[in-house]
Formats: sequence, structure tokens, C-alpha cells
Amino acid sequence: MAANKTHVDSVVAERRLRPIYDWLDNGNYKKAIQEADKVLKKQPDFLCAKVLRALAFLRNGKEDTCDSILESVRSEVPVDEPTLQAMTIAYREMHRFQNICSIYANAVQKEPNSEDLLTHLFMAYVRVGDFKKQQQTAMALYKIRNKNPYYFWGVMSVVMQTREVPENMARSVVLPLAERMVVKMIEQGKVEAEQEVQLYLMILEMQDKIKEALDVLNGPLGEKIVSNLGLVHTKKAALLARLDRWKEAHMMYKKLLREDLDRWNYYQEYFKTSMKLWNKVESERTSEAEHSREQTDKLWHIPDVCPKEIAEFLQLLADINLEQGSKMFRAPFLAKLELFRFMTEKELNPEELLGDVMELINDYFVPFGSKPCCFSDLQIYLPLVPSLRASELMNKLSLSYDLTENQLPENKYQMQRHINLTKIRRSLGLQENLSSEDKISLVKELLRRYDHGASIDQVANPTDFPIHDAYVLIASHILHEMSINEQKEDKLVEAAAILEHALNHSPSNFHFKLLLLKIYSMIGAGNAAQSTYELLDIKHMQLDSLGWLHCAHLSSTGLVSLASAHCEAALKFFSANYSDSLDHLTYSYKYGSFLKISEFVEFRDRLHNSHHYTRCSVERMLSELLMPSTHEQALEAIGRMDITPSDDNIAWEKLRDNRDLDVIISFDPKKKHLTPEQMEQTFLREVEVIKLRRLQLRCLAAAFDLLKPASGDANGSCDDLLPRLISELSVMNLPAFPAPTTELNYPIKSRTDFIHGSRHLPAFVRALQLAYQLSELRRDPQGNDAAALNSMTKVTEEISQVCNEAEESLDNDHSLLMRRSALETATNSFETLSFLALLCGVYKNLVQPAAAGPSKKGKKKKEATDQPQPKLIESLTKLAKHLNDCCSRLLESVGRWEARVALVDKLNEHLCKWSLDEAEESDRGGDEQNKRRDQMVVAVVAKLRHSYMTSAKELQNLLSHRCKHFEAYIS
Repeated sequence: MAANKTHVDSVVAERRLRPIYDWLDNGNYKKAIQEADKVLKKQPDFLCAKVLRALAFLRNGKEDTCDSILESVRSEVPVDEPTLQAMTIAYREMHRFQNICSIYANAVQKEPNSEDLLTHLFMAYVRVGDFKKQQQTAMALYKIRNKNPYYFWGVMSVVMQTREVPENMARSVVLPLAERMVVKMIEQGKVEAEQEVQLYLMILEMQDKIKEALDVLNGPLGEKIVSNLGLVHTKKAALLARLDRWKEAHMMYKKLLREDLDRWNYYQEYFKTSMKLWNKVESERTSEAEHSREQTDKLWHIPDVCPKEIAEFLQLLADINLEQGSKMFRAPFLAKLELFRFMTEKELNPEELLGDVMELINDYFVPFGSKPCCFSDLQIYLPLVPSLRASELMNKLSLSYDLTENQLPENKYQMQRHINLTKIRRSLGLQENLSSEDKISLVKELLRRYDHGASIDQVANPTDFPIHDAYVLIASHILHEMSINEQKEDKLVEAAAILEHALNHSPSNFHFKLLLLKIYSMIGAGNAAQSTYELLDIKHMQLDSLGWLHCAHLSSTGLVSLASAHCEAALKFFSANYSDSLDHLTYSYKYGSFLKISEFVEFRDRLHNSHHYTRCSVERMLSELLMPSTHEQALEAIGRMDITPSDDNIAWEKLRDNRDLDVIISFDPKKKHLTPEQMEQTFLREVEVIKLRRLQLRCLAAAFDLLKPASGDANGSCDDLLPRLISELSVMNLPAFPAPTTELNYPIKSRTDFIHGSRHLPAFVRALQLAYQLSELRRDPQGNDAAALNSMTKVTEEISQVCNEAEESLDNDHSLLMRRSALETATNSFETLSFLALLCGVYKNLVQPAAAGPSKKGKKKKEATDQPQPKLIESLTKLAKHLNDCCSRLLESVGRWEARVALVDKLNEHLCKWSLDEAEESDRGGDEQNKRRDQMVVAVVAKLRHSYMTSAKELQNLLSHRCKHFEAYIS
């Protein structure tokens, strides 16, 4: 009867809660609250209804109300599943994962033998990363329910504790404990699942017990790994290599190659083990064995310990591959080139064993030259060809091309072969020394072939890339290179025009979009870059790996609000990813995927420590400080920020470089590619830039803290904090930005690069010093105000130079390549004026309280207190007026610049010249494609003009608001 009554109560409760759940799911939170109120009116102690009401308040923006309701429910220690799940949802949305642990821990105390409650408690500890309590909870679960998964949850929790302890303790205490726990289960014969064996192997490998791990694989436990037998063989070979049993590992990889000729990772490990065996004397190798190499079958059963024997074995694989006929594999051909490269690096004589490298390349090119993978396969081996023989190689490869040099292809296979020939020619550097006229002729020839390709390369799936798109990419690369080397802006517009034209026909080709984004960013066309960025549809992980391409440069074009929105979108991704990664961890435990747990934790930490995440966080807060137009709004904005000026809570040494610096495809010679050293150099500079911006933010927050009442706390009145931060800012020195390069993936200068080395930082430092000096006078009204008055003069001088630089840059902007610099200078000047506007509010509130009323303890005291204040107030008013004048001048300069950009000037006529000449040249054929490209050049020029005018209007709007801000301090 009791059970039946419980079931009835559950059904009734579910029926009463259903309308609340429905309104929550539909997003009508007010209705959900009303339904909850109806239920609670009938049943005031219905905890689940209270929690759902709190959740509705939370989603309606009333977090405080939600919090108070949840606290009242938590005090009653609920144990029913619906209430606890609803509280879990609310706390997750509030990012209070520790509270989830608390409610389930309290519930477990009430019902210690509940398997469900303990399971939820374990997963709650997984979300917060409390590995010790995970272990305790898992073992409690195993104690009440003797199930293997719970026991191995505990083992994995012990393994994860190695992340929190020193390495010596992990090896001497933590990992041996995990091993003993597994050994106990093995001795009892309770190891059942494949995942449990894999966890044991992982524990042994982490302790470098490689022999024991190999014994496990070769023993009965190894037979339990049945999901991927190929993985077992490669694992055995890898373990043998770690034991320096190179011969056995080598023979295993030879066996694997016999089974699969086209697995490139097998070849790589085969080469590695062969080199380890090189020049070693094998006791079992006899002279008879040496002679036995003459028999082909024996080659599979004896090790290859020198380049000659490796070459023999590779030839054996090549012969077997040739027997495949039209189904030949690529790897045997590439393996010979890999051996040639190795011997070249070791300064050996590869020609003696393998022949001419050009013959090896040609051997590969003949069967695979008509495949899209051809160039990417050969690219790393092309530097082996001496530069003096590059033309000879091209002549040899061209023999496999059925048509003459100027003859157009008849099918897509001929076209792909010609495209690969063109890419190889560029990678060999044969296009570098061409004259400008020859390069333009080459571009026109490539476009002619692109137009012809459309007739023979029909793509049914719109998400596929047509083969002939490669002609446009190569042509645009040539024009991009010419624009940088010759400083000709028209070449960039021509490149943009042909890319936009091709994008209309191939809307899914992200190579076009990435290159367009790069070009528009180079010339400061922020709005055009934004439209291209939207076409890329970047999402999820790409916001981190590719976000640097656009987010860091958007504010350089004056589009401050749009840049702020991008930072906010990126931050939402990072926040959502953190929550999602917690779910991945819980699922990994639930399904026993122990090997994935460490990967998910590493992935989460990599994103959390992303330098792009840190940059977006800092830039987002700084951009928020550019928006207030009153001191009260500024105080509110500062109050919303999670920043403590005295505490730089960023772990700079842990920041990770997640940028994809190879995302833009390049066909340039290897010497032009980004080197690992250059990548590291640009990353370190990025970190220093973020440090500078973070320090600026902390300085502003410390200046606002001067308005707080004095206290003994280190974070109170900032008696010595602001001078210390000013000192750090004054000596901040960024590494020099490397010289510009034609490498497509090389990062563009950011706006901060223009701030550093200009007058912006000195003006900001002077303004901060003035704030501190006024705070000193506030504490000691009888002090000397000469230093403050002198600082006001210096601030006036510095800001005048800042605005003069901006006006000069805007007025002298007569080149497209200078346009980004002009916009950056104007944007930086606006930012500096905005920071000074914020500080003007601080100045006013520091000075006025002392002058607001006389002391009541005597006339002399009154005179001493009030005497210097009128002079300070008058000087501050003059400073605000001067800042307002500078802002107005900058506003006028931007207006003049906008008017000049709006006209079709000589620059725009020049930009159209190349395309019109092209049309005249092909007029005899009435080429419709060239006419469309003519129209696209005009469209790109119009797009650029619109983009610049959008930036100008945004700057004018921002500067107008800033002028009103200064005017409030003048009156």
C-alpha cells in the first residue's frame, strides 16, 4: 500500500509540474512563475515547484531572487531526483558547480546507500575536478554495488590525481597505488572489459614500465582488446621501440607494411627503427644471412640496418606496388623520396643508391600528376632539387602533359596535371625573378585558363571546389606578392576583384574567403573584411584557431563596437566550451572511455589558457570603457568588471598558442614559409601586447579606486598601487615587429603595435600621474599643487601631439596602403581621449570634495584648505576644454577624410585601369567573363569606399559622444 501511495504521489506531482516544464521549455518564464505560484498555493512545501520557480526567475534575469529561493530549498536537504536535477540545472546555468556537489553530498548523508545519489555526486565531483573526492565516492559506490565500472572510476580518479602533485610523488605514490588497485582485480579474475585493460596499460606506461605493458599485451589480458587489432600491433611495435628493442620493432613494422603498403605512419616508424639499427652489429646476422638478401622472400625476415638495405626493401615494396597496375599506392613512391631527404640531411650520397631526385619526383608525377593530392605530397621534397636544375625538372615533368604549353586542356585530368605543374613551378621559385610585365602576363594566362576550366569542370555538389579554382588562387598570390614587393595598391584590388568574381561561382571555397579577409584587413577595409568573415561561418574551435585573423584587426578600422561584439561572441564560445567539456568528461566515465578523459582535460585546459581567450577578455573590458559618456556610467562599467588592480591573476607562463598559422594555402618556396622560430616570436610578442593592454586596464581600475575611502587593505585606497603600475607601464617595451613579408600566413600588425612607440602611452602615463597627485592633495589639502599643475601642462602637450599625429596621418592619406594606418592612428587617438575622459571624472571627484565646504574648526583651517582649490579647478576646466578642442579637431579631420574617400579620385580611376585594359585586349572575342571581372573591379572599389565611409561614420559618432563627455566637465 505504501509503495502504491508513493507511485500515486509521484504521478500527481508530475502532472502538476508538467505545465511549468512546458512554459520553461517554450521560453515563457513569466507564465512558468505563475504556474509555479499556483502549485505552491495548493502545496506550499513542494520543493521541486520552488526550484522550478527559481529557475524561471534566473532565466528572466533575476539571479538574486533565484539564489535566495535555492538557498532556502538547499537548507531543507532534498533527496528526491526531480528537485535535485532542477537545482543542478539552475546551478549549472549560474556556473556554481561546487553547489551541485554540496546538494548531492547532503543528500548522500541522508541516504548513504542510494546508488543514484552517489553516482550523481561522483559526476558532480568530476565537473569540479575534485579527484580525491571522486575516488572516495567511487569506492563508496563499489562498496554498496559490487560493479566493475565503479571500481575503475576510482582507479581513474587516482590516476587523475597525478595532475595535482609533483612528478616524483606521482611516480612514487599515486601511480603505484593505481597499479596495485588494478593488480588486485587481476588477481581476483575480475577484469572484464577492454577499457579496463587499456587503463592498466596507461598506468604502466605512465610509470615507464614498458616491459610489463608489453607482457600485458602478449598475455591473456591482451586478448580482451578486440575492437581494433591493428592498434594492438602498432602498440606492441611502439612499446618495443621504447624498450630499445629496435630489431623486433623494426621487423614488426616491416610485417605491418607487408599488410598495408599505403600506411605512411608505418613508413615513418620503419625509417626511425632502421636508423637506430644503422651501423650496429647484430650477433645473429651471419655472412650467410648477408648473402640471403639476394633472395627476395628473405628481405621480409631480416632487418635493414643501413641505407643500402633500406633502399633494397623500398624497391621490393615498389615492385609489389607496380603489380597493382592502375590501383597503385602513393606511399611506396614517396618513401624513396623520404629516404633521399634523410640521406641528404646526413650529408650522404643518395644518388648512388636511389638515383637522381628528379627521376624520383618524375616517377611519382607520371601516375599521380592528375590527382589533387600531387602537389601537397611533393611539396616537402621539392627543396631537394638544386635551384639551377629547377627548369630541367619542369621540362621533364612537362613531358607527361599531353598538350603544348599554350594549348588548353580538354578534360579535367589534363587540367589538374597542368595545375600541379603550375604549383610546382611556383614552389621551385621559377616565378620569383619574372619582371612585373611577365607576372601580369602570367596572371592573365591563369585567368584565361580559369575561364576555360568552367566549361569542362562541372561540379554537381555546391560544397565541392571546382578544380580550376586553383588558377585564381595562384593568380591572386602573384598579385599579393607584387603589391608588397612593389608597394602597388592596385594589385591588391585586382586580387580582391578576381577572388570576389571567383567566389560568386564557387561560394564554398574557403581559400578565396581567407585570402580576401587578409587583403581587406591589410588595407583597413573593416566592413568588407567583416562581410567576408561572415561568409566563412567560423564557429566552435575555429573561433580560437582562426579568430586572430579578424578579431585582432577589426578595431584598427574604427569599428570599435563591432570588434567588441566579436570579442563577446568568442568569450561565449570559451564559456560554453568549458561547460560542454564537463559533459564530455562525465560521458567518458559513464561509458568507460578512460583513455579519453586525460585528452578532454588537456583540451579544456588548452582552451582555457588560450592567448586568444585572454586577449578577447582584456579587449572586451577595454572596449566597454570606451562607451560611457558620463562619470556615473564609467563607475558602473568598472563595477561590472571582474578585475582587481593589485592582482594580475593571469597565468602568463601557461598561455597557449592555438593559432592556425598554416590556414591560408601557399605555393611559395619553402624559404618563404613561416619557420617555428618565427611562429614562436610572433606568439611571444602577442603575449607582450596582451600584457600591455591588461596593464592599461589595471591602471584605469586603480585610478578609479582612488575615489574609494582610504583603508588599510591592500586593495583599498591604492596609496602605492597606482604609482607601481605607472612605473610598470612606463618601462613596458614590446619586441620589435618583424619586417613585412610576402608570406600569406604572416600576422598583420595589430593596433597595439601602433600605440607602442607613439605618444599615446606617454599621454596616458601623464594622465595617470595627475590622478595620483590629485589624490595626494585630497589626503593632504595643504600640500603643494605645483606638481599637479605641471602634470596638467604635460598632459596638454602630450595629447596635442597625439592629435597632431592623427590629423597628419588622415590628411596625408593618399594611398590605399596607407589607409589602414590612418584609421588606426585615428582610432588610437580616440581611445586615448576616451581614457582621459574617464580620468577627468576621477580628477573632478578628487578635487571637488575638498572644495565642497569649509572646515568648521576655524577660519585659518578653512583658508588653508580652500586656497589652492580654485586654481586646480580652473586648471582642470582648461584641461577639459583643451581635450574637447582636440576631440573636435580630430572629428573634423575624420570628416575631411570621409569626404575625400567618398569621391572617385585618381586612385580609383587607376584601380580600374588594369581590368579595362584586359577587356580591350579580349574585345575581339567578346569575352563575357572579362566583362564581369571589369564590373567586379568597380564593385570592389565601391565596396572599399563604403567600408571606409562606415569606419568614418563610426569614428565620428564615437568622437561626438566623447566631445559631449568633455563638455560636462567644462560647465
